[in-house]
Amino acid sequence: MQDIDCKGYQTILNDFYYSSGGVYAFTKNLDPNAILQDILGQSDQELAYFSVDYSNMNNVGTSSNIEFDKSTLNDAIKKVLATTSFYYAIRADGKAYFQALPVTSSHNLEFGKDIRSIVIDYNGDEITNDITLYYDGG
Repeated sequence: MQDIDCKGYQTILNDFYYSSGGVYAFTKNLDPNAILQDILGQSDQELAYFSVDYSNMNNVGTSSNIEFDKSTLNDAIKKVLATTSFYYAIRADGKAYFQALPVTSSHNLEFGKDIRSIVIDYNGDEITNDITLYYDGG
């Protein structure tokens, strides 16, 4: 009998450390997109079976000065994200996204397709509006 350990991509990134030229404590002062692509490029080297398309990653337009000190690849990504209002995702199609967070909702969930069931713990069925009026006078 063989045990199989399945891990998600972000979990696997905790197993590897971000480095620059073989050094694990350094500072990067670049657009966060460039830093993120460097981190993901290193993860591509560590995880040779995983191929990522970076064409949907946008520049922030400013430089971020980020210090890395023995950071896992996952922690390094979190440090980059903390300097922006961008989101990062690698989708099932292998495309990486680094784009500004939308101002309004950009997705709709459909009951029966995206949502199987809903459990509502509280509802207004047993709420009673009780108003007492006092009248004093002639």
